[in-house]
Amino acid sequence: MSDKGKVIKRLGGIRCPRCNKEIDFFNFSAKVEHFGLWDDINSWETRDYGDWSNLKLACPHCDKVLFTNEDKALKFLQGEG
Repeated sequence: MSDKGKVIKRLGGIRCPRCNKEIDFFNFSAKVEHFGLWDDINSWETRDYGDWSNLKLACPHCDKVLFTNEDKALKFLQGEG
C-alpha cells in the first residue's frame, strides 16, 4: 500500500542537511503527462494523469534538491531517514 495521501504527523526538528533550517514540506517540480480529450468548444477533460517523471523535491528555504523519490522523502519528513 502506498503512503500517498496519508496525513503525516509532524515531528519537528527535521532539518535540511544543506542549510540546517527546519522543514516540514518540500517544494517540488516534475514533468507530468496528462491524457484526455479536447473538443471544439475549448473544453478539456482529463482522462488520466499519466506518470510523473523527473520528480525533484527541494528544501523550501535553500532550494537544494534533496530527493527524487517520494517514498524516501516521506520517510525523511517522518524522521526515519
